Amino acid sequence: MKKHTMPISTPLEFPYFRASVGGVIIGPKGKILSFERADSKGSWQSVQGGIDPGETPVQALFREIREEIGLSSKQVTIIAEYPHWLAYEFPPSQMHHKKCAGQAQRWFLLTLTGSTTDIKLHGNGHKTEFQGWKMTTLRRHAEEVVGFKREVYLEFSKYFRKYAR
Repeated sequence: MKKHTMPISTPLEFPYFRASVGGVIIGPKGKILSFERADSKGSWQSVQGGIDPGETPVQALFREIREEIGLSSKQVTIIAEYPHWLAYEFPPSQMHHKKCAGQAQRWFLLTLTGSTTDIKLHGNGHKTEFQGWKMTTLRRHAEEVVGFKREVYLEFSKYFRKYAR
């Protein structure tokens, strides 16, 4: 699948891509928190989701973290942001379910300032996105994501590697 680095100010220049954010969270001992999708056993990824009208990417990021894994903005801290929008296209098999061709994303690297015991995958007032989580390396995290997202994950992993040591 294609990977696009888009040095643009807004994904609105790409109307068929949904504007979204993603957050890679560093936990204890420099390991990355990886989450297993509730709808696809064995499919791992970071927290990610759409930017709602009127939201900034940072506001959307903290909302997604709260909705998907139950952590507040006081339990994570942003330490880096990938400098460009990254995009992936949905595979043809998923296009009939989607209202867009893919996602254009802003990616952030965060550190967990709370505890992993604070992670709550259910009962956050939002549809359950994940069924489990684990600690892994940044490289392994990129290797375990679903294929059509892999190039994006490899790209931001190269950039975040200097911060995640």
